[in-house]
Parts: sequence; C-alpha cells; structure tokens
Amino acid sequence: MNNDEKAMRFLLLDIGGATIKWGVVNLDGTFLARQEIKTEAALGGQQILTKVKQIITQERQNGGLSGIAIATAGIIDHESGEIVFAGPLLPQYSGINFKRLLERQFAVPVEVENDVNCMGLAESISGAGEAGNPNLCLSVGTGIGGCLVVDQQIYRGFSNSSCEIGYMNLPGGEFQDMGATNVLSRRVAKQMGESIERWTSQRVIDAAANGNEICREAVVEMTGVLGQGIANLCYVLNPQLVIIGGEIAGHAKYLKPLIDRALGRYLLPIVRQNTTLTFAHYQDDAGLIGAFYHFIMKHPYLDKSV
Repeated sequence: MNNDEKAMRFLLLDIGGATIKWGVVNLDGTFLARQEIKTEAALGGQQILTKVKQIITQERQNGGLSGIAIATAGIIDHESGEIVFAGPLLPQYSGINFKRLLERQFAVPVEVENDVNCMGLAESISGAGEAGNPNLCLSVGTGIGGCLVVDQQIYRGFSNSSCEIGYMNLPGGEFQDMGATNVLSRRVAKQMGESIERWTSQRVIDAAANGNEICREAVVEMTGVLGQGIANLCYVLNPQLVIIGGEIAGHAKYLKPLIDRALGRYLLPIVRQNTTLTFAHYQDDAGLIGAFYHFIMKHPYLDKSV
C-alpha cells in the first residue's frame, strides 16, 4: 500500500438487537480498534440512529474516516441503504435510511447490508465456507436468519428477502419461534422455577454439556428443530456447506453432533452425504468483516483488500 492507502480508515458497525459492535480497519482489513455498547433497542430506531451518529463522530475525531460499512438486522434495500422491514425486537426501525442520512451528515461513502448476509460473505470469502459453493449460512440467536452465497455473491431474491428463514413455517410454529436460543431460556427457567434472566442460552448449553438433564432435554429439542428446518432448506437449495453462526457458534463441539443426528433423521442419505455441516470461523467479528467485504464490493477501486 502507498501512504494514502495506509492512511485510510474504515468504520464497521454491526447493529443487533442486544449490542452495537464496531471496529475500525485499514484498507487491508486489519483491525485498529474494536468496541461495543448495548443497543437498547426497546427505545426505538431513532435512538439507535443517534447512537450510531455518536460512534461515527467519536471515530472521526480519532483519525478521520474513508468510509462506513454497516451490518444490521432487518430486511435491507442494499442499494438505497434503507431498512425495509424490522421485527418487533427493533421498534420504529423500519424506514430508517442509514446511507442517505449518514452520507449527508458525514460526507463519506456509506454502505448497508443485512447482518446475516454479512456473516455469509465473511464466511464464504475467508472463513469456514471459503472452499465451498454454494454456502447456506444460518445465524442462530434470539432469532434465526439465513443467507445463501453462490460464487461469493449473496443471492437476494426478487425483493431482497431471500433466506428470511426465521419466518419459515414448521409444524407447531415459525422456525425462529421453535429453534432459536430464547426457547432454551424460557423452557429451562420455567422448569427450574427461576427467572429467565438467570438462564441465558450460554448457561443452558454449558449446563447441558455438563450433564444437567433438564438443560440437555431442552437443547436436544432445539437442535431437533434446527435439523428439521435445515433439512427443508437443503431439499430446496442443495448447498455444499451449511454454516452455523450467531449466538451458538462457540458451542460447536457439543452442538454439532446433535444437529448432525437430527439432519440424519430428516435428510435422504444421498442428500445428507453431500451436505457438510460446519460452524462459523468468525464469531463476534463475522458481521463486521462481512460489512467491510460488502463495502469493498460496492467500491471496486478499493479491491486490494478482498
């Protein structure tokens, strides 16, 4: 890189229902800083926008910015930068146009993409899915999101809503209402007679791995739902790789055999033997890295970093 390229700094933001993570990278993608704060999503979309503006102001004062790349929950118009739809966890978030508002205020290029799409790009370009094609990526946390990446390009569908798999209907309800991590917390807390705050998904999975029978049964039920949903997707999409990320990504050793077993129940052997299940390489940084890749793809004059 020449001196001008070395001086470039890009702000990456990953806006989720629980936290806003951000990092600053140079042109080759090396992180120079990372931080996070609580989203406080219940306060509404305008409060999130205010927090994002405060972060940008802070980082611009720390050394200037050459661009801003945002990964966020919701259905995104990646061309206009508008949040087209957001679920109830992000009230008054739909309709906010980060690209237009932030470019107008800060006079730097801004690109916006769905957070799971960003995870899919990160994993497919340089993570767990680097050698596979096509890749189906799932983010499993308080909800379930999906992304299909073909030849390192996101498949978006006709209206930018491809792979909104959390809303997929299974016997008993929507996929994300039955297979997401908040199901673990609710079930275990109820059976234990304790508050849901005491039983985070991380605690439930750890306890299950250590032999707690109530937690183990809850995890087996959740992974069974995940196996059923993933199998249905595989029949339609026939991916080479299924990559699981999100809140459960750090528990691959315990969860992968359970999901593998469920897939074996629901997939024909010929499909199962040609579908590889793996867990995300990038965990907390997947959205940030994918947002950067998306930004570079939108600005090909910066193609040295991808």
